[in-house]
Amino acid sequence: MYDPWRYALTMYPWGRSGTPYANWPDGPDLWQATVLRDIGAHMLAVATGQTPDRTTQVAVRSGHGIGKSWLIQLIIQWFLSTRSNPQIVVTAGTKTQLETKLWRELNKNYTHALNGHWFEWSATSFRLKGEGHLWAANAIPWSRDNPAAFQGTHEQDVLFVYDEASAIHDDIWQASEGAFTTPGGLWIAFGNPTVETGRFADCFTRFRHRWLTYTIDSRTTK
Repeated sequence: MYDPWRYALTMYPWGRSGTPYANWPDGPDLWQATVLRDIGAHMLAVATGQTPDRTTQVAVRSGHGIGKSWLIQLIIQWFLSTRSNPQIVVTAGTKTQLETKLWRELNKNYTHALNGHWFEWSATSFRLKGEGHLWAANAIPWSRDNPAAFQGTHEQDVLFVYDEASAIHDDIWQASEGAFTTPGGLWIAFGNPTVETGRFADCFTRFRHRWLTYTIDSRTTK
């Protein structure tokens, strides 16, 4: 439940010929492994009262092509696989980014997991078979005119995913904060460091004490 790194190593066919993972015998990239280990350690610390934090918040900034979308889809699968009736909200800076990149990456990869047969994918949701909307991740384009779409998400286990997070308006960030009223939530925000203001930039400056932050140089990744 608190080891997404082991989930990644166990569930995917690393190095197996005939799969998209054939050229990656050692598993995820080093930066991905670091993030996964840190998420697990921090969530365990929350669950066992070793930290006053109630939520695990992770912000990653980088250039393009480092494997952010793959890591996000892995985290979505892990969260769905290890929790009962989780609430998962997934959005991105633009509707196009959400639908044609991030959500497509999830569809492209989940069938390669050992437990891929547990799930069913659609254009707007990724869910455990037979459980309907109660055990699902939902792709929701954000709108500044409708921040209420990100309010009222309450469950014991909540995951919020922001991709290209610097383009998501501050009002949506504020609305999302209300979802984390119970311990054990996870909020991950990924993006490019192209905007120096706004809530995503704040994760690395004035709110850095609240977030696990990572700055990845794309020249050093696989």
